Amino acid sequence: MSDCSDSDHGISDFSDEDYEPEIWTKAKNTNEESVYALVPKHPRIADCLSIENSRIKLKYYRRGPLWYRLLNRSEKRPNRSTDLPLTTRLTWAIDIAQGIAHLHAHNVVWANGHLNNVLIKEDGHVVLCNFENSRVNCPWYYDWDNINIIHPICLPPYTYLNRPPPSIDVFAFGVMFFILLVERSPHTQKILVPTSEEMVARNKHLKEDFEKLQDPELIKYFGSVLEACYTFKYDAGDQLLSALVSAYQKWVSETKPGIIDGLRFAQQPDLTIPTMPSKYRSQDPPAST
Repeated sequence: MSDCSDSDHGISDFSDEDYEPEIWTKAKNTNEESVYALVPKHPRIADCLSIENSRIKLKYYRRGPLWYRLLNRSEKRPNRSTDLPLTTRLTWAIDIAQGIAHLHAHNVVWANGHLNNVLIKEDGHVVLCNFENSRVNCPWYYDWDNINIIHPICLPPYTYLNRPPPSIDVFAFGVMFFILLVERSPHTQKILVPTSEEMVARNKHLKEDFEKLQDPELIKYFGSVLEACYTFKYDAGDQLLSALVSAYQKWVSETKPGIIDGLRFAQQPDLTIPTMPSKYRSQDPPAST
């Protein structure tokens, strides 16, 4: 899984004369080109400015990947927390779910779900990026083992093969959601862990051993959403988003969280963004060939 870090923005692939401020230039990728040709612009998807010759030009998000933001803040805290309020972390979770739902509504499977492929906008919300593994009109029973995934912890157990193709994104969202809620990776003690530890967590997931939330408040409001992501209760992003927003609204109504003045990250999701239904549903899968 290629990431969207500053060191991998693709600008270094070209000469200095190709550099343009506020533009992130990447080498052309067929899958990514197909996604941007099909999917309309959306506030939770990284903006594509142009596709020409051997290059894809995207808007440059100078605040960088969400993954590194979490890491940088956690490393400065003795207890490994990020000191980011739950309001912000839940807002980001909804932002991500909105982006995934938009992709699924246009028959696109992201297949690159990880917080390293989520970029922070100037307004403190986030967008999805990196569609090099993505598939348009993905067939059922697609074997995702054939794609390049750097973070194995985000891969689902093989029961996903009997589920709609977007299940890989729903499961990956579950892993990202856990990290945002608990501020560490599942079955580990930190946000960033070596690949060997990710493989240990991956093997637990293969056995459908999913780490549960421990905090009573998180369990009450978000435990069922997390479990549903891990156990494929949602066919696609629209169902996931609907459940997450409902849980969030109940949490806000009952706990009445405050807003921190001066915080440079979003603390409230934009729930006015419309959501289109996904065409992927599990009731009538095609026969296996």
